[in-house]
Amino acid sequence: MMPLSEEQLIEILKDSSKFVIIKGREGTIQGSNLSPDSTIIAKSSLRLCTRYPDCEKCDDLHLCKYFVCGHCFIARKECKYSHNLRSDHNYPILRECTLHELNEEDLFLLLLQNDPSLLPEVCAHYNKGTGLFGACTFRSTCTKLHICQHFVQDNCMFGHKCKKSHMIDPQGRRMLEERGLSGDIIHDLPFVYRNMYKLNARSNSASNSREGISDSIARPSAQEDEKQEICLHYIRRNCTFQDQCYRVHFHLPYKWEVFDGTSWRELRHMEEIERAYCDPRNTQSIRQPSMTYSSPLTVRFVIFKAYGSRPVDFLTMTRESYRVRRLSTASSITKPPHYILTTEWVWYYKGDHENWIEYGKPVSMDSNVHQCTKACKT
Repeated sequence: MMPLSEEQLIEILKDSSKFVIIKGREGTIQGSNLSPDSTIIAKSSLRLCTRYPDCEKCDDLHLCKYFVCGHCFIARKECKYSHNLRSDHNYPILRECTLHELNEEDLFLLLLQNDPSLLPEVCAHYNKGTGLFGACTFRSTCTKLHICQHFVQDNCMFGHKCKKSHMIDPQGRRMLEERGLSGDIIHDLPFVYRNMYKLNARSNSASNSREGISDSIARPSAQEDEKQEICLHYIRRNCTFQDQCYRVHFHLPYKWEVFDGTSWRELRHMEEIERAYCDPRNTQSIRQPSMTYSSPLTVRFVIFKAYGSRPVDFLTMTRESYRVRRLSTASSITKPPHYILTTEWVWYYKGDHENWIEYGKPVSMDSNVHQCTKACKT
C-alpha cells in the first residue's frame, strides 16, 4: 500500500462523517483547519444492535457486548451471542462503513467512544458534593463512573490537586470489570470518555446551529440561572432534601463561579475574590497599586497582586470574556434574627472626597479631615 501524501491525508480528514477535528492553539496548516496540536477523533454511526439476538436483519452489528468490551465471561464457542466480525450479517455492514480493514482492537475502541450504550455514564451526583463519594447516595455500589466531570471535559482547573478522581479508582475498576471491560480498555478509559464528550459536544453544537439555537450552548439555562441561592441548612449540615434540594449545596455562604460555555465552574482563590469584592474601593479582584511616602519628594509604588492569573471585573461580572456570578445565602432581612450565615448587604455611597461611606453611618469631621489631607497629598 502506497503511503498517503500530506494533501491526501488532509482531504480524508475533511470527511466530517468520519472525523472530528478539535483545533489546537498553534497556527493552522495552509489549506486546512488543522494545526500541529489539533486533536483528531474518529467517529462512526455504527452501533451494536440492542434487539439482538431477537433481531434478524438490521443495519447494526450483531455482536456480543462483552466481546466488544474486551472480555466475554463465556467461552467463545458457548456464548449465544456472536463473536464473529466476518459473519454474513456483520461483514457487509463493516464494508459499507469502510471499517472492514480495522483490526478488532481499533474497531472496538471506535465503537466504545461512539456507542453510548456500551459504557456507564459519569456520575453527576459524585461531581456535585464533597468527600469520597460526593453527593452520590449509592456510594460504593454506584453503577456509574466516579470521575471528575471537568477532567472529562478537559477543563479541570485544579489539575493533580483536584479532589475528584482523574483516573479509574479500584471501585470503578471492579464495576467496569463486571461489565466485561478488559484491563487495557479500563486503563485508557479516561481518555475514551474525553473523546466521547468532545464528539457529543460537537454533535450538539451542530444540531443546535441547524435549529438556530446555537446561542444556548454559550449561555446557561434559565433554570440554572435561577438556582443561585446557597442552602443555609446544608451549611449547618441538616438539609433534609439532600440531592432533591433546589438550592445550591456549598460549604461557604458565598460561591464564585465562571461560565465556561457549557457549565458553571468554581473559581480558585475564592476567599481572596470575596475579600476584594467586599471592599467598595475595588472594581476587580486585584489589589490596585498603592502609594506610600518615604519623604515629601519620593513616591514608592507597591506592585499590585492578582488573585489568580485573570482578575474578575466586579462592574461587568466577567473574567475576560467569560461570565462570572456570585452565589450567596438568603438575605438577612428575609430570615428571623436568630438565623446565622445569612447574607447581610451593606450599601455605600461616595463622599465629596472620593471616599466610600456606609449608608446610615454618621460622617465624622475627623474622617473628612483625614480624607481631605490624604487627597491633597496624592
